[in-house]
Amino acid sequence: MKGLQSTLMQYKSPKASNNGSAPQVQVIHCRGDHWIVASTVHSGSLGNVQIYDSLFDTIDGQTVDVVSRLFGIPEMITIPKQAGVKDCGVYALANLTALCFKMDPAVTHFNQDLMRLHLVQCMESGACMPFPLVEEIPG
Repeated sequence: MKGLQSTLMQYKSPKASNNGSAPQVQVIHCRGDHWIVASTVHSGSLGNVQIYDSLFDTIDGQTVDVVSRLFGIPEMITIPKQAGVKDCGVYALANLTALCFKMDPAVTHFNQDLMRLHLVQCMESGACMPFPLVEEIPG
């Protein structure tokens, strides 16, 4: 995988180079205090990028500008949503990790109660593993 540029540079970086040889993933800071994932893993064509957002169902204009500059034309992918508004960062990392492990975030239901502990364990061990899933799919 390619990606993971500094989010501090997202407004200044030139378009990411992707000649089709490797999928890219990137955490994007948007809407003033929110985190999402942009990825070409499942894009299907060069110049397209999927947006995985655990809180919102639409992409705001400034995020469209950033993603377009970095990757290409953004497409919002519907994914399971987080409860509350404070876990978008850990959800962004969970979705990014799912993509890296060839999981589809559109059908991946994370166990929100265990996500922060899992992230700490990954950091302490120096190894990133898929985030815990719920036993039964809600609904």
